[in-house]
Amino acid sequence: MVSNLNQAKLNDALRFLYLNTIDTFWMEHIDDMGYLRQNVSLHAYGQKDPLVEYKQQAYLRFKDLLVKIRFGFVSSIFKALLEK
Repeated sequence: MVSNLNQAKLNDALRFLYLNTIDTFWMEHIDDMGYLRQNVSLHAYGQKDPLVEYKQQAYLRFKDLLVKIRFGFVSSIFKALLEK
C-alpha cells in the first residue's frame, strides 16, 4: 500500500512531468504555427483560400500536438522509472 506522503510525491512528480512535456511541445507548436501563418499565403497562388487552408492545417497540427504530448508524457514516465 502506498502511503499518503509517497502518493503526494508521486502526484507531484507526475504533474511536473506532464507540465514539462506540455510546455516543451507547446513552444514547438507555437513556432510551427508562426511558420504556417507565413507560408499559408503561398496557397493563394494555387487557387486555394488561404484562410481555409490555414484552418485545416492548424487543426491537423493541433491534433498532432496532442498525440506528441501523450507520447512524450508516457515516454518520460518510462524514462523516470528506468532511472530508478
